[in-house]
Amino acid sequence: MNQTSEKEIIKAEAEKLGFCFSGFTDPRKPDHFPRYLDWIEAGKYAGMNYLARHDHIEKRKNPAIIYPDCRSILVLGISICYEFEPSFFSVASFARYWDYHHQITELCGKLIDRISSRLCKDVHAKICTDSSPILERSLAVQAGLGWIGRNSMLIHPKYGSTTLLAECLLDIEIEPDPPYNDDRCGKCRLCVDTCPTKCIDPNTRTIDAGRCIAYQTVENHGEIEPEIAALCGNQIFGCDVCVKICPWNQKNLVNQTPLSLHHIVIGEMKDLDLSDAEFKEKYQETPILRTKNSGLKRNIRNALHNLAEGG
Repeated sequence: MNQTSEKEIIKAEAEKLGFCFSGFTDPRKPDHFPRYLDWIEAGKYAGMNYLARHDHIEKRKNPAIIYPDCRSILVLGISICYEFEPSFFSVASFARYWDYHHQITELCGKLIDRISSRLCKDVHAKICTDSSPILERSLAVQAGLGWIGRNSMLIHPKYGSTTLLAECLLDIEIEPDPPYNDDRCGKCRLCVDTCPTKCIDPNTRTIDAGRCIAYQTVENHGEIEPEIAALCGNQIFGCDVCVKICPWNQKNLVNQTPLSLHHIVIGEMKDLDLSDAEFKEKYQETPILRTKNSGLKRNIRNALHNLAEGG
């Protein structure tokens, strides 16, 4: 069986499992690594100090460090819905699903099993999601899956940026796909101009995490600077502003996904009285755990204050 047919088989099996796109690249230094390094050196990572650790930087520079047997990288995308019924508090669309890290990892595991069966040989892989030290958006561009938009997100020409990425570092060699060389943002600056906190650098296409509502309401476990807190509006977990305004998402409303939604009401008033144990019980297996009980309460109180102030 030649490499071309192996590639076609793998992509077909990925599609059957619900992945909306897939592509291959090799484990060389990602093309956008210098941009990432400049971002680190500029201190734009806020309190996520692990991003600046030497070992994390080296792994992003050389994906083979993560999995020494890696001979090719399969980049996968899953489309998610981002339009839901309006609610009193705003949460990012991915928070409506059971933890996507677990769901996507399980799907990737099934894919590797199917690949081994279809290719009639044992195929081993290291599965990565956005919690792994890997420059997945750069790898996706190299695998021909889209371009990096001004808001730093991968934009696929069919599925826009309403996608979640995963990577399978494979111990088999598959011919890389041609990289995506077009920049189809054109002169559009809607994401830049609409961002409430102006955290987007349109020139470097990076985010100042310290000003980003998604960072502040999810990853920041301390106090939110008053200027930024006032701009968070009614958002209590994450932010979809730059996603919703993007024309590529307006024209590509794809609402099919293999991920399972939960039906937990996020941000009820009674959440302000939850103990840590009650918080964990209510939000177990959901992304909300990332902000911790104290963080969710902080965000709810801030949103209530902003709403009372007319913000």
